[in-house]
Amino acid sequence: MALEILRRTPVWVWIVLAALIAYGWYLGRPQRIARARVLVLPLVLTVIAVAGVVSVFGRAIGPLLAFGVGFSSALGLNQWLQLPGGVRREADLYLIPGSWIPLLLMLGIFLTKFAVGVISNVRPDLLARSDFPAAAAAVYGLTSGLFAARALHILRTRD
Repeated sequence: MALEILRRTPVWVWIVLAALIAYGWYLGRPQRIARARVLVLPLVLTVIAVAGVVSVFGRAIGPLLAFGVGFSSALGLNQWLQLPGGVRREADLYLIPGSWIPLLLMLGIFLTKFAVGVISNVRPDLLARSDFPAAAAAVYGLTSGLFAARALHILRTRD
């Protein structure tokens, strides 16, 4: 069955995965980025995550609430983790040490979207339950929320 799922996956999905891996690899190196660029990736990934929830589960309150819980939990968690560490600021640029965490988070969002897509085709009955949509939406919220929390931590860095 797994082989059949992989065979039926459109080519563009693998292209997106390759692009995410390449960009995550790039983010593994130290970066010098402007304030606006700090915000772009978290905004894009949050929009993709919310779109993933709405496209599969509709505008039902349960999954949207679970997304919010995951997202806010990530913000709170990063208050404790303080990621990324070692950020410095020089004038209008943020110096961010390389990290594999963005790659892992992007892969988390991708794999969640992929798994939800597969499950919705193989076991559509799970979409009608309350636990599956809530769990999937919470994972979307947690992964995209960690990106947002990471950006907030970077933007709080002083000279």
